[in-house]
Amino acid sequence: PMNSLPLFRLHCAALGRVEAAGEGWETLSRLDFDSQVYRKLVLGNGRVMGAILVAPQPVDMGIFQSLFHRGATLAELPASVLDRHFSYAHLMMEIPSSR
Repeated sequence: PMNSLPLFRLHCAALGRVEAAGEGWETLSRLDFDSQVYRKLVLGNGRVMGAILVAPQPVDMGIFQSLFHRGATLAELPASVLDRHFSYAHLMMEIPSSR
């Protein structure tokens, strides 16, 4: 499931699980105070299981939706995945499309 809504002048989107569910789960997050951008990935057994994006402009959850549907692993994710400038172009260049 995915939800997206404006909240307090910010655009918020959530996909899949938004909290770690126990052993074998972890979260990666980054908050950029200057740009008011927050990104969080939830991983289960090393695979992308969910995400949260918050930003002043509409967020593109498609990037994280693709990671989710691919079952991308932590090892496949570029270090820049949580950067506010990470884009679909980075995803196409840095993550293999087939297994």
